[in-house]
Amino acid sequence: METIVFPATYLSEYAQRLHSRLTRQKRAESETLQIVEKSIFEKNTLNNEHLSQLLEPLNSDNYLQFIEKNYLFFERIFSFFHSQSLEQFARACRESLVWTDNAETCLDCFTWLKEGSIHLAMLRLTALTERSLGDIYNNRRQPVPNMLKDILFSGELEPLIGDGLCRLLRVLLGPPESLNVRNLFWHGFIKPCDTDARLGYCLLAILASIGTLEIASKIEFRAKVKFEEKVQFQQDFEIIDSSQKDAICNLISLHSFIDPQLKSVWQQSLECFFNENYESSICLLFPILENFLRIVFCFLNSSMSRVYTVEKLEYFTTFDEILSLEQSNKLIAFLGAGVMAALHDLLILPEGPRVRDRVSHGEHDAAAVDQLLANHVWSVVVAVLLRVASLANSDQKAVSLKVILDRAEVYSSHFHPFSVLCQQVIQLDHSSKVMVSKLPARPHDACAEDALVLAFKQEADSLRNHVTPLGGGECALLMKAICPQLPIEVDLIQFNLIKLLRHIGTKLQMAVTALVNSYETKTTMLSQQRLRQRQRDNLNQFHELLPSSVPLWTAGSEWCLQLFIVFVVHLRTDSSSSQSDRVKIEKFLKRFLKWSENMVSSIEENKWIHCQEIYIQLKKEADQFHYYHSLMMMNDIVLKKTDLFVS
Repeated sequence: METIVFPATYLSEYAQRLHSRLTRQKRAESETLQIVEKSIFEKNTLNNEHLSQLLEPLNSDNYLQFIEKNYLFFERIFSFFHSQSLEQFARACRESLVWTDNAETCLDCFTWLKEGSIHLAMLRLTALTERSLGDIYNNRRQPVPNMLKDILFSGELEPLIGDGLCRLLRVLLGPPESLNVRNLFWHGFIKPCDTDARLGYCLLAILASIGTLEIASKIEFRAKVKFEEKVQFQQDFEIIDSSQKDAICNLISLHSFIDPQLKSVWQQSLECFFNENYESSICLLFPILENFLRIVFCFLNSSMSRVYTVEKLEYFTTFDEILSLEQSNKLIAFLGAGVMAALHDLLILPEGPRVRDRVSHGEHDAAAVDQLLANHVWSVVVAVLLRVASLANSDQKAVSLKVILDRAEVYSSHFHPFSVLCQQVIQLDHSSKVMVSKLPARPHDACAEDALVLAFKQEADSLRNHVTPLGGGECALLMKAICPQLPIEVDLIQFNLIKLLRHIGTKLQMAVTALVNSYETKTTMLSQQRLRQRQRDNLNQFHELLPSSVPLWTAGSEWCLQLFIVFVVHLRTDSSSSQSDRVKIEKFLKRFLKWSENMVSSIEENKWIHCQEIYIQLKKEADQFHYYHSLMMMNDIVLKKTDLFVS
């Protein structure tokens, strides 16, 4: 096997020149020296007026010129802050950092910079700075741009924080032609040898300086993400314990696809995890994971030139491309469907937690990065390392780690749109069964079932029989059978159909829940004599309709559920429907959705007779929709081809 030769740096030739100019030794002009000295106040803040004299208007062509001219400014920042103790820095700056809502984190970053933990400090500082600048922008009562560079170049910040600080922020965090430190660190392009603490100290000085301005007292903090999606991860992996630590350390130490210069960062992330500093652990972990997967991706796809940064005409090779589901991506087959699905759930899918995106932009609530989330991230990463270890022909599958890989290889997506739809079906099936058990039983002396109830029952049985071969009559097993392990690409038409079905599922769920809740609540209130006359009349009407309505509602709900399931199965198995057929399906589903909405509103308004009329209306429309009968026959054929469900 070809040996991996790691580059001395992942920075492009231009980026290397830019960053190397920060530390060059050159005699500065006396005028520049005076301005630099005047730019720093005694409370570790920057003077906007003098700063503007240093920073000329910037464009994509003069960032290098600015660094060459003003390297001494960064040198002065470094020597000024590095000579201070934490106590001195805290005494001078704690109060002026409160506006960030992360003053203690800023103090931690100062400590990490002094101790040489540059990666951890810069990752936390760049995310914190971006979030804080967004909070300032939000003060203008305008939507905050998603991209940091769009905030910096919007023209909205200058009146609030001053032209000098704005220009300095653009030098540090601006486009690819700038120092671009946020993207270089968070996308895993920076090695320890590429930088030192001066850029971190500069960010701290900027944050402290903004804290002395009027705007700092007017900021309203935006709500932060709590990663509520992580509840889906509870059953995926066992908690990694201390008995597995040595095995993971060994895996990292010996892995031939991990850049030797970054192994210290890997080990630091692992130490943070076992020290229960989960936020710092995953902040360190995501950039080096991206670096690792970029190397593997480029190696497998014979494109090692893509491991470097770029400035113009091209984009960085990031997770979006590395984890692309295009057939040409050789990483898919190598990692396997389970590991790939786990990575997509964590990083890519819109309904997933998108942990790296949210953490790197400072959007998360620190308390939400707990053991459950960090353990899931580390479990997926260990599985990735083990899968790639086989490429390196090295036997590193320690027994204590094999259970992690075994779990990852059978992982199925929680957050792919179709996966979410399947979960919705299972929940609706359960709720329908609960509804039947909660509603009063039909009186024994009631007349024989009418023709409509029988039609619903027969139709439901027929629909159920067409999907029984896969699930054996169990809805959960059926959904598991049709749900793809690897996230599948969906075209626009399929996406719209999934969206429609999910809306229908939501309304059906609401109808079932509202019916049960309404009946139970009103019955309880009646027994406690808490109902007004009109409410008692409505409930009495409900009881009068029980002999006919309960059979109709239960049979009709079951028919709706089975009809819903058939459309879901068809969407997964269909690969040959014509454009006109899909248009017909979409048209009927829109009517199905409208019916579902009407049912919910009728139940909420206690219009019980209208509820029965709506069932009858939908049944008539379905009978007229002849395509769904041919759809059932089509399902009956494809369901026998079980290979369709092997991802």
